[in-house]
Amino acid sequence: MNLKPVTKALLPAALLIMAGECSAQSAATNAIGVGGGVHPEGSVGPIVEYEHLLNNDSFSLGVRYLKYDYTYDDDDYHEKGSGGGGEIFGQYYFCREGFKGPYVGAGIGRYSVDWDWHKPWSSYATYGSGTTKGTEASARFGWKFPFGNRFYVDPAVQIGNFFGSSKDDTGEEEDNLGAYAALVVTLGFKF
Repeated sequence: MNLKPVTKALLPAALLIMAGECSAQSAATNAIGVGGGVHPEGSVGPIVEYEHLLNNDSFSLGVRYLKYDYTYDDDDYHEKGSGGGGEIFGQYYFCREGFKGPYVGAGIGRYSVDWDWHKPWSSYATYGSGTTKGTEASARFGWKFPFGNRFYVDPAVQIGNFFGSSKDDTGEEEDNLGAYAALVVTLGFKF
């Protein structure tokens, strides 16, 4: 069987389909995503983000809002908190085809956490609460998998540092410095 005529007919059709898919990817310059995730001491979510692709299809700028919960327990000290924050971020897409494929990003933002604590094994029961406010800087490594012309799934790892100050209900203040890592998944819509 001679496949040359079939190949000659299918090759231009495949190239047209691929060219149309690439142009469809780069036509969308905005994206909105919603997701959630986990970190070693709790959960992250909801995450809501907006991202704008710059004119070269490889760089984007965006804003992200998220909420998170955590529980810390080392038998002598229990702490449970929840809070939220927002960040401004930039991302670089290695495929240079817009919101598609592997990327690396960086962000900076502000956060606030309310927490309750207690020491159950001390000689007298000790309870308290407080608030931590501060700044965080992060790096994000992910891969946007497109499905259809307008949607994507974005699994990512986000790592970062936070620094700020805490004040408990007794008025005691202390500085905080720490690191975090989280696995997140976002479902996005491109327009």
